[in-house]
Amino acid sequence: MKKVTLADIPIIREKPVETEKMKHLCEKYNGFMEISEKNNYGNVTINFSRIEPSKVSNNEYVDIGAYIIYKCLSALYISGKYNRKRIIAHGQLKDCSIKHFSLKFYKFVAHILETTLPERLEYWYIYGSSKFFRIIWNMMYKFIDPVTREKFFLMKKKYIRQNRVPPTAMVEYILGNDFVYTEENGVVNGEYNQSSY
Repeated sequence: MKKVTLADIPIIREKPVETEKMKHLCEKYNGFMEISEKNNYGNVTINFSRIEPSKVSNNEYVDIGAYIIYKCLSALYISGKYNRKRIIAHGQLKDCSIKHFSLKFYKFVAHILETTLPERLEYWYIYGSSKFFRIIWNMMYKFIDPVTREKFFLMKKKYIRQNRVPPTAMVEYILGNDFVYTEENGVVNGEYNQSSY
């Protein structure tokens, strides 16, 4: 099977239709995924503390899958207004603990996104507990496509202005270092300001 490339995918020009069922799902999972327009991209912020996967029944997985796709298509519609094909994701880990993580649940989410919306992620910024992220990353790493792994950035104590973070710097930071490197500027100093993303 041919691998999908950015050239293969269309720009989303039509806003997804919010059916009565989707309106109900958006109310039910209110706050789990929020859509915004920033830097000429559609942005999706995922608040991991808003869902406890252990309380999600097997019957709900189809609904959650539909909800996730709807939210991503809404963000892609915003990106499409700027002739962009991808979205920027933000993962908020504030107030999260191990009860907010399930390997089964997040494998399901990863599968939905990789099969339904391939090549649609520009970057994924992670905010919050680096300790919690380390636990998740160690479990999820092998299930995430190698190209997608390069799009993840930890934004805890320091922030990244423009440049991509080398994979080795990310690994160092995940393992406990107190700084993040950029390719050109070395250490980036300054506290993370949430309004900047």
